Amino acid sequence: MDTKTDFQRFGAAVAAWVTERTGEPIPASACAETLSTAEAIITACRVPVLIPDLWPVSRLEMLYVPPEGTPAGPAITASFSGEVSRAVLRSIGRAVRAEFDNTGTDMLRLELDNGAALFLHSPEVRDTVTEAAGVTLLSE
Repeated sequence: MDTKTDFQRFGAAVAAWVTERTGEPIPASACAETLSTAEAIITACRVPVLIPDLWPVSRLEMLYVPPEGTPAGPAITASFSGEVSRAVLRSIGRAVRAEFDNTGTDMLRLELDNGAALFLHSPEVRDTVTEAAGVTLLSE
């Protein structure tokens, strides 16, 4: 069974979801390319990664946790051919923030095809999210 994400279909679904929550139409093709490229970049990481300002306007952070059993080490060498659209990321961030505000939630957990986990969350719950994910962040 093929479990690879169909980014054309996924991009179209995310674009529709964003438009529904924000009223901002985004091109499905740009959404698909952004999601595909972003997944390729982040899944090259072999350790947990927190990106605190991925969505500064929406005040959202992202924590990536690689699949269980991934040996620690430098990022996997990979070639990235797509483009990550800042406009698409901003629109996704606004839609996630709108969803959080409408539902009273402050965290969303997504599982990627490779078993990795993505946590999109408000900065205020970072400690709770990292604890739930079993991650200790190194700080200054």
